[in-house]
Amino acid sequence: MSALFSVVTPAYNRAGLIEETLESVWRQDHRPVEHIVVDDGSSDATVQVVRDWIAGLSGRDGFDPDSYRVRLIEQENAGASVARNTGLEAVTGDYVYFLDSDDQMEAGTLAALTEAYSDGADMVFAGFRRFDEATGEIIMEQIPDPSLRLVHRTMIGRLWGNAGRISLTTAFAREIGPWDATFALFEDREYSERAVMMAQRLAILPRSLVRVRTGAGPRQNDALRSKRGRRFRVAAEEKLAERARARNDVTRADWGAFRSRLYALSFRSFAQGWLGHGRRARALADSIDAPLDRQGRLRRLAARGGVAGGAAYVGLGWLKNRLRGR
Repeated sequence: MSALFSVVTPAYNRAGLIEETLESVWRQDHRPVEHIVVDDGSSDATVQVVRDWIAGLSGRDGFDPDSYRVRLIEQENAGASVARNTGLEAVTGDYVYFLDSDDQMEAGTLAALTEAYSDGADMVFAGFRRFDEATGEIIMEQIPDPSLRLVHRTMIGRLWGNAGRISLTTAFAREIGPWDATFALFEDREYSERAVMMAQRLAILPRSLVRVRTGAGPRQNDALRSKRGRRFRVAAEEKLAERARARNDVTRADWGAFRSRLYALSFRSFAQGWLGHGRRARALADSIDAPLDRQGRLRRLAARGGVAGGAAYVGLGWLKNRLRGR
């Protein structure tokens, strides 16, 4: 018998979308599957939609309760990370995948993931596609190159980590610990980077696992770029530094690239008037003993200049782009 795959979906006020999510898991050709939906205190009809969908399963062709199970768990509103942790505690499968309640699993995802685990990986990193909610058109695709060194990509800030890009063995998911509920933003990034930095055996799957909507994109981006978002961004970088220090395969070049990124984060924070975030990012960069390239040294100079340095660097960048006609 094939390995049991567990899918965990946190849901909050998704009555109009979650049925598509449920259908995308049902259409998978892999069995057995358990789909755990955790309603995070929805105030709309999400719970009833899920209940009705589950009730209709028994009349479907090919439904076997021994190979396909859907479980609904209800909790008071506590946030997506807590909901994912609630679902993870209920998981009984060999592997786990976190699927958001407004996303759609690509055809063949679970079968492809199961095959990717055949060599004993702790986790699988793959791609995703973003689609226009109005037209269904694919507007962006991120597919990883199997030759990528994921630790390096993480250190240079190019992992593009989100929940839908990764799957973990259940044992490894429990080893790395729960989703950090103190992160109201950047929680996907923190969890994905934590998994990469703690994994001993990584598999890269060069295909999309999930289709992600554009609907909440602008609002989410505004939140991530806000002063509040910057606080969580800096906290995620602090967590990454802590985990990188526990590995022996992070090169000095990786550390140098990471340090340069931190100085950039610092001077941009200063330029926006977010002094506390600028100081935190700069202090973390200063604590790293690794060489900087020319750009890194300029970023360090700007960060050490505080508000004036940040404003000058940003202003010069703007002027350069204007001269180039951008």
